[in-house]
Amino acid sequence: TILPKEPIFMSPIHDLKIIVGGGGNTLNFQCLRFHYASVIKARSSFMAAKFMFDRTSEMMLVSLPEIDVGTWDRMMSFLDFPSRQEKMTIQDALSLAETYTKYGFSDGGDMCDKRILAYFQSMVLHEQDMTLDVDLFVEALLLARSANLKHAYEEGATYLKNKLLDKQVDFYGSLMFSRVHLEKLVPVIADQVALDPSFRCKFPFKTRESVESPMFSGYFLNYTIGNHALELLSESLSKITLSGNAGPTSADGVYLRSKSRREGETAMCFEREAHGSWKDVTMKFSVEFIKVRGWVVMARPYPSTDNDKGLVL
Repeated sequence: TILPKEPIFMSPIHDLKIIVGGGGNTLNFQCLRFHYASVIKARSSFMAAKFMFDRTSEMMLVSLPEIDVGTWDRMMSFLDFPSRQEKMTIQDALSLAETYTKYGFSDGGDMCDKRILAYFQSMVLHEQDMTLDVDLFVEALLLARSANLKHAYEEGATYLKNKLLDKQVDFYGSLMFSRVHLEKLVPVIADQVALDPSFRCKFPFKTRESVESPMFSGYFLNYTIGNHALELLSESLSKITLSGNAGPTSADGVYLRSKSRREGETAMCFEREAHGSWKDVTMKFSVEFIKVRGWVVMARPYPSTDNDKGLVL
């Protein structure tokens, strides 16, 4: 049974009937909509292909049970009235993008792409006024990927990568994502590890398989929490004093926290102004926290070169 949502007045030149709704849900009533076939086919590659060889009568008929009438009417509204496109909300874009894409409405897909792109570009502003909704960001990024919204997806993925690599202890840093968020984002992160060499080089998980592992979210959170704990400890310590060193006595003294950091080698480094000698070689000493080994005294030839990784004493 076709139950029109409202009275329909058919123009003599309407030549396309579309039945929307009724896709297995008793609350999803069927409704009848009349359109101009030439307009719909020009907008939708799906419709153009569907009616390429179907012109047996003056009035064509198509049934779209997967689309409820409310969604269809909003889809047509944004396409029929360009002035309404500026008022499209992020919720509108998220609810319509996949349907626009699935049924080949390229203009509608582009519209959603631009709206979600603008949302991703506003992330910094949302951070500043503390209104960033992480759940909404994750939903939008996954939608941009599934609906093939190229520009929005690239922008959202870039923001995600920057956050995953963020070592600052911040409200909107790498710990802004919960375990549930990370599990949902696995397809996006795995894509970026596989396709972006610069991201893969800095990210602790180097292969698609390691990201797709069921253990990924837990490992990543533990790794990040550990790094942040060291960061906080480093920021709270301005200097340390080394005395009674079992190694070279010239390494004893006051060490100030270094502002530089050897990437991937140490989370905390304390250096001193003076340098001493070890085994008759002039050395520059530092006290560093190195993963696995913990706190160690490092000695590097003085003056040193970029290739001098240092000697653990």
